[in-house]
Amino acid sequence: MTTLAMPICAVCARLIGDLADPKCTALPLRIPSGILSNEKDHRQPFAGDNGKQVSPRDPEAAEYAELIFKPWPSPKRRRDRRPHPPS
Repeated sequence: MTTLAMPICAVCARLIGDLADPKCTALPLRIPSGILSNEKDHRQPFAGDNGKQVSPRDPEAAEYAELIFKPWPSPKRRRDRRPHPPS
């Protein structure tokens, strides 16, 4: 199953215009596809961003940014329930 998420840029105060032709004050020429697809977390520095990262517009935007980049929980390891052979 594929899950699509709105780009983090959509909730950023630095976005200029809209997502049809996305630009921002951090990346004025173009926003890289890795950021638009949420493959790269632009809460962290990105080459060419002039030292500016995502700036959530409001508290709900900040919550969204945390949600989409929240690490997935590690799968629980299945414990082997068989008894160990005697040594």
